[in-house]
Amino acid sequence: MDGSIWVFSFDDGAGARLCTHSCVPYALSWGAAVVAAGSDRKVAFYNAHSRAGNGAAAPPQVFDYGSDETVREFASAAFNPAGETVAVSSRP
Repeated sequence: MDGSIWVFSFDDGAGARLCTHSCVPYALSWGAAVVAAGSDRKVAFYNAHSRAGNGAAAPPQVFDYGSDETVREFASAAFNPAGETVAVSSRP
């Protein structure tokens, strides 16, 4: 509910917070990056492998569709098998 995105390892059961999105990420997918989007009408790309100096995830690249009246909240996201292209959908 706080927008936290966690990464878990099934091998050792360890988990760590990757980042915190600006809202609940209804659309969430992992490819070359982690993409998250939700009701705030923002699509953010988080780099899971890049860390800032304090150990936190690097700042995301954000696309803000808040001023576009034709875009509603984002509901799903999926990367292609290579992880290089993502499709993000909004509700009609």
